[in-house]
Amino acid sequence: MAENTLSLELLPSLKKAEYEKLFKKMPLWKKASAVIFLQDYRLAGKKTTLAVPYRKLPEMVEAFKNLKKEGFHPIKKTAAASFSLAPSADGFLAKVDIKKGGMSSELIQNKMAEAFGKLGITLEFNAPEEEGSAIAEESSELAPWQEHLASIKGEWLPAVKAGTISPEQIAAMQAAQKELAQDNDPNAKSLLPKLEQLLAAANKNTATESDNELAILAQKIERLTEETKKTVLGQLKANKATDKDLDTIQRLEDNIQAFLKAYEQATAEEKASLAKKAENIRSKLLPQAQTLKEKVKAQAPSQAEAQAAEADFSARLEELEALIAAKEAELKAAEKALEEKPEPEPLPSGADFLSFLF
Repeated sequence: MAENTLSLELLPSLKKAEYEKLFKKMPLWKKASAVIFLQDYRLAGKKTTLAVPYRKLPEMVEAFKNLKKEGFHPIKKTAAASFSLAPSADGFLAKVDIKKGGMSSELIQNKMAEAFGKLGITLEFNAPEEEGSAIAEESSELAPWQEHLASIKGEWLPAVKAGTISPEQIAAMQAAQKELAQDNDPNAKSLLPKLEQLLAAANKNTATESDNELAILAQKIERLTEETKKTVLGQLKANKATDKDLDTIQRLEDNIQAFLKAYEQATAEEKASLAKKAENIRSKLLPQAQTLKEKVKAQAPSQAEAQAAEADFSARLEELEALIAAKEAELKAAEKALEEKPEPEPLPSGADFLSFLF
């Protein structure tokens, strides 16, 4: 995951805490000129309403087109809008103009006001409510098979590939299977076999992982090893290792230790079936993970310091902007007070003064 970046492409790989960390980065919103809102998006299996900023309006438009084309998320639960941020007396005011999608300004305000409020941002919508309602009504005609396609691509398929599919997700897939079987739409008929294949793979993974603790841990170790190869090694070579990479290595080492402990307590039959794998994990993978962890530790602090410096700079910049806004308000108040102050009475002339004396 690229640092300081938030996009639709990244969402399937993000945990909720990772998304919230990126959402709270004020530089993203200060530079944003567009935003995409998603209602009830399944972020790591949990429904969440979220917002993704874009620096340029054309970038958002292209992302929204791809969202519709790929069935990433139901259109009736999205909103694409322009976005502009300006200092205000209470912090920042964000002017939002909804362009496309099915979410109304009232719904976005109810769902997102608190999250933006924690950043000191107040949302103000320019789009008329009736326009948003018309869009929502038009988008509500989204076919059921399209919603199931969005769930397959955005949630179920990534979960099956990662081996993290949950019983709740399998139940949702089974419900979708029944709906597609009863749907006469040709697209639904075409999608049904693909969903059935995915459901079979999910059930197979669940059955395999439930056999014994060693099998579960072995699969986790394989997944974490692949993740380490794809992400951590690349970051380390580029001298960009972070605490996130250290967490990945630590998870791998923790699962290796748990596997070795469970292996010692396993039955003779279980040990025999996994003896070769256990020896490889103990003699090769564990030392490699520990060595790699030390290398990441040596590099990660510099990245952490850079992130802390960036956060400190952003905080100082916000304080300066708030101070400037306050000073501008004081100047305006002073100017207004001067305009309202009555003019002083003119001094008496010399003749008038002399007549007063004599």
